[in-house]
Amino acid sequence: MEKNKINSKTNYHLTSLNGIFIIIKSRGKNYSYDIAVSISITILIYLIFYYTSKNNNPYQLIANLAELTTSIFPNLLGFSLGGYAMVIGFPNNTVLEETAKKDDYSTYQKLSAFFSIALFIQLIVLGLSFLVSWFIKQKFEVQGSGNAFFVINIIVYFMLSFLSIYSLIIARHIIINLFNLGQINSAYFTREMIKKENKTH
Repeated sequence: MEKNKINSKTNYHLTSLNGIFIIIKSRGKNYSYDIAVSISITILIYLIFYYTSKNNNPYQLIANLAELTTSIFPNLLGFSLGGYAMVIGFPNNTVLEETAKKDDYSTYQKLSAFFSIALFIQLIVLGLSFLVSWFIKQKFEVQGSGNAFFVINIIVYFMLSFLSIYSLIIARHIIINLFNLGQINSAYFTREMIKKENKTH
């Protein structure tokens, strides 16, 4: 009985990208909502550009987006790495036990998963942005009247835009889980303080 219970709990501690995505997907509707919002904003930005720009080729939009992400995401990546290192480096074992009892995945696991996926996506966005910027500086322009050029530009734009927006949207989950972890820590220390006060009386 005890062995089955341990094995059951161990199944919720998968590692690698598989473990990250399983925890993210466990949020169900929230997971689908974040993706849907990211896609909607990506399409909306392109439609605004398409109907307001004289040149409908998305090449210029890609260039502007790459410039924006290469200026923002290095700082965002540094902030995320610093925050993740602090969370992972100073865990409270008692608080971990408390949160693990309430759900399949503890608040600590959820926070770790969202930090991990955010860092992973930010690295992809930064790498893609630097690659696009390099191509632009080399005067390598994927332009032309052919459908192939247009499709390539659209694919690059949607990849860069969607991933950038999605990484920003899931940041709210990091903030919420950080707050939850802080509240759980606070509740634990308050409870311990009350116990100590009761012992002295």
